[in-house]
Amino acid sequence: SDTTYKIACHKESNYNERVTDSTTVTVAAPVSDFTFTNSTGDMTATIVEGLSANSSFVDLALSGTAIGNVSISGIVPFILSGAKAQFSSDNGVTWNDALSVDISAISQVKVKVINIPGTTATGAYNMALTAKDSGVGGVTRKLNVPLKVKKVSSEWEEF
Repeated sequence: SDTTYKIACHKESNYNERVTDSTTVTVAAPVSDFTFTNSTGDMTATIVEGLSANSSFVDLALSGTAIGNVSISGIVPFILSGAKAQFSSDNGVTWNDALSVDISAISQVKVKVINIPGTTATGAYNMALTAKDSGVGGVTRKLNVPLKVKKVSSEWEEF
């Protein structure tokens, strides 16, 4: 909620006169209004010969204003047991299981899924991502990012 301050000034003159004046200043509460979008499309993963795989990454755009840093996390579908989302704010140099960024300085992060089990069926899965600011009560934005998995196997054939 807004905060109101009353400012009072007192001055005494050389003639023992006291002059008083005051004013009221209202400061609006900070407002968090940020967006969290997928700016590049689907993540894809190719499972080769039943081995675990990592997906490609997608870029997530953050814009607007937030109170404090924005924390970003992801939930991998249960069927992809052992897989996990990872995030990068430095263009893929380092990856973390969760991320906290100042969106006034960093407007784009990357996300990928690692350790996708080799037993995963071909198909599309949704990664549930969450971005939450650090203000009182925190504003939360949710985003689903598609993960498309395909399988490749090779066969040995003698001639």
